[in-house]
Amino acid sequence: MKIVWAAMMSASLAGCGSPPTENTATTTGANEIAVTPVIAEPAVERVVELPDTFVTQNPLGACKALIAVVNGRDPGTMTAKKLEDNLFHVSYRRPDDGKRWQSRCQITPDGQSMQWAQFDAFDDGQQGRWRTEDVATYTVEGSSLTVSVDMMGDAITKTYPMSKVMG
Repeated sequence: MKIVWAAMMSASLAGCGSPPTENTATTTGANEIAVTPVIAEPAVERVVELPDTFVTQNPLGACKALIAVVNGRDPGTMTAKKLEDNLFHVSYRRPDDGKRWQSRCQITPDGQSMQWAQFDAFDDGQQGRWRTEDVATYTVEGSSLTVSVDMMGDAITKTYPMSKVMG
């Protein structure tokens, strides 16, 4: 899986490795100065090749499994969709009151795991912070997926049939 990261180069960084470029001024007449501005370098795209892992090959299933573990829910009741190249959305309805819960996931830079954030928790359409302190590990054995999430020292491990995660 390839993830494209775009980085804008600012004028101050545009000359990295080369002499700095400065505005040039010329006198055109009494009290008039013509200034030629420096133009920043264009955006640079960098393609990062991620390793073939369960997460990179099955990001929707990995996201559903992570959210299922964190929220103590059945991944078979969740729906998942890809929003952007590295952004995934999972939602489910809580059976006791029908409230819709939503979360977002993104693949970590090493391609081995995912990070998550709550979405629209207060019916405001806003995403919460990325839970970078939660570390998820995925192990595939036959037709089962085991997900372990370490939440600042408290680890929760669940095993799901692949049919629940991938469905």
